[in-house]
Amino acid sequence: MRSVKVEEFCQQFLHLWSRATNPHLQLFKQDPLHAKVDPAQAESFIETAESIGKQEARWYREHPQELQGIIDSLKINELPEAQAQQERYTFAVYKKTDHIMIDRNFLAQAQHFIEAQQLSRLLPATTLTELVFMHEVFHVLEYRKNLWTIQRQLHYQIGFLKKQARLYSLSEIAAASFVQTFYQLENSPTLLASCIIYCKNPELAQALVTTALKEQTIHRSY
Repeated sequence: MRSVKVEEFCQQFLHLWSRATNPHLQLFKQDPLHAKVDPAQAESFIETAESIGKQEARWYREHPQELQGIIDSLKINELPEAQAQQERYTFAVYKKTDHIMIDRNFLAQAQHFIEAQQLSRLLPATTLTELVFMHEVFHVLEYRKNLWTIQRQLHYQIGFLKKQARLYSLSEIAAASFVQTFYQLENSPTLLASCIIYCKNPELAQALVTTALKEQTIHRSY
């Protein structure tokens, strides 16, 4: 594979950031169960998840002491060095209601990269570490408050078997909407995953952006 030029990557990423019009639809399509959802219903699901994320973000922006109280109640540890698993890196994880693990070293490297490439202007009021952390905070909130994204079950049938399962993509959509609204970003923070990955794997980051520009898809990594 040819070497990845950082200038080319940044130019393509900025193009993606400015033109990706519905990244949450593409995120939904990555759900293993998305094909079992009627397109009209899928649109309704996405809108509801986005609305929940926005509502929670607006409320906590107006009640910062409540948010700080939740953060103070969490156990926060360092996540072992991020490793790729099937072309996916994990920057942070949450454990239901009270535990978040985050790879601060990896995210600090990524922050240095976007600052060096003058991409940090896309995050005028925050950092990559804060974005990823707040994404996980939302997941804690949705469990504690038993939000719709936790409750909603998809009912489907395989042969004679009736099944139900949670659509995890709705939680990811709501979390992305929460972070985007909370920090008033121009586009979905999920798009920034390629910038974070670039520090570890430039070839993969370039491939993600190139594919996303063709299909306007995104890569969920946290």
